[in-house]
Amino acid sequence: MKKITAMLLALVFVFAIVAGCSKDPVKPSDDTTNAGSGEETTAPDTKKWYEDLDYDGVGLAVACRGESYDDYVIGRENSGDVVWDAVYDTNEKINGAINVDREFILGPNGQQSFIVQAIKEAMNDGIYDMIMCDQFYGTGYAADDAYLNVLGLDTQHNYIDITQPYWYADYMKNVTMGSKTLYFLGGDISPTILGWAACTFMNLNLYEDLFGEPNDLLAEVEAGNWDLEMFREKCTAAYLDLNQNDQVDLDDRLGCGTSTGQSAVFAAISAGMTFSKRNAEGLYDLTIDTEENNSIYQAIYDLYKSTEGFIPYDYNRFPLGNSDTFAVGRMLFMNEYFLYAFRDSLREMEDDYVIIPRPKYNESQPAYLSAMQDSFFLYTIPTSVDTSRLEAISAYLQVGCEFYSESVITAMYETALKVKHVSDRVDMEKAGRIIDLVRSGITSDFAVVYTNSMNGMANLVGLNIEAGRRDWHSTVGMQKKMYETYLENLLLTFDVS
Repeated sequence: MKKITAMLLALVFVFAIVAGCSKDPVKPSDDTTNAGSGEETTAPDTKKWYEDLDYDGVGLAVACRGESYDDYVIGRENSGDVVWDAVYDTNEKINGAINVDREFILGPNGQQSFIVQAIKEAMNDGIYDMIMCDQFYGTGYAADDAYLNVLGLDTQHNYIDITQPYWYADYMKNVTMGSKTLYFLGGDISPTILGWAACTFMNLNLYEDLFGEPNDLLAEVEAGNWDLEMFREKCTAAYLDLNQNDQVDLDDRLGCGTSTGQSAVFAAISAGMTFSKRNAEGLYDLTIDTEENNSIYQAIYDLYKSTEGFIPYDYNRFPLGNSDTFAVGRMLFMNEYFLYAFRDSLREMEDDYVIIPRPKYNESQPAYLSAMQDSFFLYTIPTSVDTSRLEAISAYLQVGCEFYSESVITAMYETALKVKHVSDRVDMEKAGRIIDLVRSGITSDFAVVYTNSMNGMANLVGLNIEAGRRDWHSTVGMQKKMYETYLENLLLTFDVS
């Protein structure tokens, strides 16, 4: 049986397009004469927009986090892995296409320690042309004037065109205010973005043993009926206290496992919880204290606190516990993120599994939503950069995103995920359609993106659950004014006049 292992990390975010921020790359000409007239026909000009660009081997330094992510950024040369080989080969192709010498400089592996060091080195020494910052800690440095506003670049020397589908224009629109600023570039050039999209892994063998034909549940998923009530019923029915210690732990047969704390907010967002919404002026209003959010929060609370068979385990104590338990066939579902499919335990897993969306709040929710864990990389250009290099940097980013879309994303999504590792227990086309449901549901929320700048507002979901507080209103109602002040302060970071 084949397994779903190498992960998609991609193709998502191809949504409604926002206005472009630069001159369009040169498009192929379609001028021809009528072939039926007997006159000479001129073939279309198929020259690529970047073919005349040559930056004479200029060095471009990119700061990125350490070795935990080097496969996604650097790849591997001739490793035999279809995805990591594609990353490496594509990087080489980008360099050659416009004659640049790009160098990835690995910093500390820690999410916060890396960005602190990278910003300090960029501002003091000006050694970086680009910084791959994370969403959680990295976005906050926009307030410290650390990143260039891409929309303010000289349009005569800027090739970045976010109207192209390989840029995640809808996501980028949701990480800024107004229409005059863009500090963070997200697209196929950073495959970690899709890798951190929330999803649910389902063990096909265990499901069949417990409930019968797994395609019946997949039909419910496709029909849009996969919700928290159905999910909790399956979790409870699957549970068995194997070690007979009267405690739900990783040694039991579990309905589902997920890590504690921060994971609850992504479960809540996938169930439709919102923290902010864009208003008519293009800015954001807080939406945390609503009846709908209170109902969703209480449903997630009950999932985490009173669903037998569902275990939120301590990631700090058992960092691989969840995936290891799933891999050995003692966990029916696993609520995590796409990149978990790259872990060795799942690569070597004997049982078959499929990936489905996180459950809705209820069937009336219009579509499945896929929240994103915030460790993924966004490209930024530091304000300390040598401005004479900006054209080469913009060309590198545009070519890179285009090439990654054509090669890396195809390898990850269309080959590795949808073809190579799909179990033959499930029809390949059906598995692909369900994966598309996850991809098309990826969403972002401005107040969640900047939650670190808002005193960790979104993390209240997990903190309140851990503290045993089932009423959402009682906590956020008292603190709403404070969070509105944080939001007002964020306005000062963006040019919204």
